Amino acid sequence: MTSHVFASFRQTRAILWAQWRSLNNFMPRRSVAGLALGSIIPVLTYGGFTALSVFAGVLLMTADAEAIRHYLPIGLFFLFLYWQLMPLFMAASGLSLDTKKLLPYPIPGTALFGLEVLLRLSAGVEAILLLAGAFTGLLLNPGVRFWTPLWLAAFGAFNLLVSVGIRDLLVRLLARKGISEA
Repeated sequence: MTSHVFASFRQTRAILWAQWRSLNNFMPRRSVAGLALGSIIPVLTYGGFTALSVFAGVLLMTADAEAIRHYLPIGLFFLFLYWQLMPLFMAASGLSLDTKKLLPYPIPGTALFGLEVLLRLSAGVEAILLLAGAFTGLLLNPGVRFWTPLWLAAFGAFNLLVSVGIRDLLVRLLARKGISEA
């Protein structure tokens, strides 16, 4: 049993590494300019999302309950849209690992769903950063009940599962003749 779990962990780690490499391997690195561009873009992207996360945390930490009730759902709606659409854009541009290609490998069928959730999680790091900032801000806000930030964890789990479902639905739709051409 232990060797089965360890083998499954090694397979999962290898697949997540392949996902990471596919995300970071689309920039040309044959020249110094390509290497610099390939390094600067992720730093700016994740640095920007980290700054936005800190901003959201400070904003939620200092906001009153009425402002939180009014503006937090709007922000979570846009985060939901980002979390669902960005992995689809990545998959459409070829920057995502296709789990259909993993079927010939000795991965148990029961592990494929968990693997797909982990792949969606790795494709939504920016949303996780924003949720972490919002969680921290709500946790440190004295006007908010202590269990309120836990709803953000449920929101994150919900988004992961919806993302897996939407991706699966689109893969099935695009497999039909005529729909992918449209």
